[in-house]
Amino acid sequence: MKKHFIPLVLIVSIIAFIPSSIFAQKWMKVSAGGRFSAALRSDGTIWECGRAAQGQLGNGADTTQVYNFAQTGTDTDWVDISCGEDHILALKRNGSLWAWGNNGNGELGVGDSISRKYPEQINSDFDWVYISASSYASYAIKKDGSIWGWGLNFDGNLGDSNRVNQAVPVKIDGTYKWRKICAGKPFSMALRADGTLWASGFNGDGDLGNGTLKNSLVLVQVNTDNDWIDISSGWNFTIALKKNGTIWSWGYNGNGQLGQGNISPLSKPKMISSDSDWVRISTGCLYGYGIKRNGTLWAWGSNYIGELGDGTTNQYDFPKMIGSENDWRMVSGAKGYSISSNVLRGLFSLGIRGDSSTLCVTGENDYGQLGIGSFMNIHQYDCDIYAGIPDIKTSINDHIRIFPNPANETVNISIPVNNQIEGRICISDMNGKQVYFNNIMLTNNLMPIDISALPQGVYLLEIFSKDQVFRTKLVKE
Repeated sequence: MKKHFIPLVLIVSIIAFIPSSIFAQKWMKVSAGGRFSAALRSDGTIWECGRAAQGQLGNGADTTQVYNFAQTGTDTDWVDISCGEDHILALKRNGSLWAWGNNGNGELGVGDSISRKYPEQINSDFDWVYISASSYASYAIKKDGSIWGWGLNFDGNLGDSNRVNQAVPVKIDGTYKWRKICAGKPFSMALRADGTLWASGFNGDGDLGNGTLKNSLVLVQVNTDNDWIDISSGWNFTIALKKNGTIWSWGYNGNGQLGQGNISPLSKPKMISSDSDWVRISTGCLYGYGIKRNGTLWAWGSNYIGELGDGTTNQYDFPKMIGSENDWRMVSGAKGYSISSNVLRGLFSLGIRGDSSTLCVTGENDYGQLGIGSFMNIHQYDCDIYAGIPDIKTSINDHIRIFPNPANETVNISIPVNNQIEGRICISDMNGKQVYFNNIMLTNNLMPIDISALPQGVYLLEIFSKDQVFRTKLVKE
């Protein structure tokens, strides 16, 4: 008799005890690193997934990866997060500043170059109000409006008049009040409270936007305009938002990331299109994002692995609307480029939609940084991440049955006779920690899973295919 082959990536996630409120929490902010992700929830908790080789997940691990979002520690007083390539900064409600992950260049600001696997406080100050992590450096603003920097300073990106790496925060400027600072690779861009823009560091591609190609070890003014309200920098380029709702770009443009309809670099700010209804901006390694007043999302630049989320890998040198949704709140493009391996990273993005209960992901997923329970890359935004348990897809449900339920020692996955499933099976706890993993080729009509070692409680069992998902509750007696 002829067998019917069902191509399926099989992932069984058994999540130990799910509080009734887990799907009710709001996502306040997302931040994408090099190959890991972080998200801040409305209950003050931080959740991470992806690569953990440098301790950047803050869970004590440094050799594994987590492909479901897992809570970092148990603290519930976090108010802000910012990811670098392999490290993260986080701000607490009391104004204290914390960091963990890679520290090879002093980017954690704790006085040495030793990486940390758990959150560690940076000095004893409690007056930090703003944070920004770049690939290998960090920046922050204090309550008095002063800006500080530490970490890699090879090109003078810290703006402290030298090229010496700093292992603790050093004051860049305390004369003026600063509103925001961000860093590309390898330069920094700072927004003063008076609406002027300033920059320091590498300028070989017009990165500083001051009309020259000369590097600067101190902050220099971009132009004379004083109506800038937001900035975001990627790899050697910047996108900025003005008070009148227009967006501008300058710097490197090899992938069309300036959104100007070409791939020519710019050493001075130039307006992107003629639209004046932009309200939010973001950059990734070689790409940019903008959200309009009507809630639609637009993207441009590189799209090697679906980082733009439009369902293709087509590159665009002008803004292209992504999907048809009109409820986007924010997007975070990933950090990119590795100094050590000279390869691109950061080809994925995270976003928040709706009433902030929906977390969306797209792009590269080789370390599980998308948090979708697998290592598959995706080219279109997946918005089912902790957005609630969606309906079972009947096309999969017709082929798969889980029994007994409740179960004690063994739960069985049943498929029809003369069918075949090839894929991956994994068991993870609620925090996304992988406790079992195996590739499978199921040619029989029944596959038993030993759950005898699991404690009693309520679990969530999930099976994913390329574009479909099966979810059901499982009770362990």
